[in-house]
Amino acid sequence: MPRPRLTEEEITATRSRILDAALTILHEEGMGALSMRAIAERVGMSPMALYTYFENRDDLLHALREHHRRVLNARYADALARARDGDVVRVTAEVLAGYVSFARRNPHIFRLLWCTQPESTPDDDCPRGRGVQELLEHLAQLIALGIERGVFTERDPLFAARLAFGMIHGPLLLSLVPGAVDASTLEQLETEIVEAAIGYLTVQENG
Repeated sequence: MPRPRLTEEEITATRSRILDAALTILHEEGMGALSMRAIAERVGMSPMALYTYFENRDDLLHALREHHRRVLNARYADALARARDGDVVRVTAEVLAGYVSFARRNPHIFRLLWCTQPESTPDDDCPRGRGVQELLEHLAQLIALGIERGVFTERDPLFAARLAFGMIHGPLLLSLVPGAVDASTLEQLETEIVEAAIGYLTVQENG
């Protein structure tokens, strides 16, 4: 007897379970451990059954990226709304600090979102660097709002976003080099680099 056809709700729920399992493996063990077999074991199904829901591993990775991009885009939209109604400098500092803390807490997800690309995904479907470009565009919107209010120095917002983004990720690069920096120094660097980035953006009073 043929198995009953799955409903859209059942397919969505199972895809969500599979993505949750993949995310757990990615977070705990890194990209190298993220195989279809390992995901299937976590979910409690056969590896072949996964292909009912995802075409291949790259398709699954693409779905993970899209999920996190939607979450991050929602957070950026909330930050922009708060900046429009309140203190744009404070909100921008929170956003910059959020980039740092996200990368430190979720290094494997950070790499998935912005540093890796499925080999079989066409460039026009998932262009390289789209996640970083979206991030920079959101940050540039905050900076443009600060410039409009006169609290940020007038300059090209996208250029300023690129420079600020590069500044705050300097400590992350150091953390990837064995022996380059200890944990307490790294924490201090991460705090002060956000302050330095805000200092770069902010209009300075003439002494």
